[in-house]
Amino acid sequence: LDQSRDAALRGRCLEALGALETLWPQFGIDGSKNVWVVKAPEACRGRGIVLHRRLDEILTLADRFPGRVAQKYVEETMLWDRAGVDVKFDLRCWALLVGGGTAPLEAYAHDPLYARLCSRPWGLDEASLRDPRAHLSNLAVNRDGASDDGAALLGDQDDLA
Repeated sequence: LDQSRDAALRGRCLEALGALETLWPQFGIDGSKNVWVVKAPEACRGRGIVLHRRLDEILTLADRFPGRVAQKYVEETMLWDRAGVDVKFDLRCWALLVGGGTAPLEAYAHDPLYARLCSRPWGLDEASLRDPRAHLSNLAVNRDGASDDGAALLGDQDDLA
């Protein structure tokens, strides 16, 4: 392709991406690595959750274990700087919403709000995708995360109250 055709094609691609972004609210966080979370409906505490990039792997899981749920992984996530290492986190807050319709909506939040941190550095490379401690913030998953290879990132839950 000559440079003028390259520039025109690039312009059309950017225009198409811009249009897609206006129609797809999660465009900016989905990323381009094609990472999917597959969850077991009967499990809890992080059990039965795996990350995959390939459709054939997801379909194999679905055939072997019916009822699995696959959802797009948030690849462009906010990270917590923990001792100079970026880790994934989630915030826990219990809230009650009252009202709505014609009544004003009131919100009540239970104290305290707290953060759950992963015990391994976050990344989308193959090794990180296989390590649930880099992607699942469940305490049950991360409890033993500080014991091997000296990477002691996990402390007590960080209370944000």
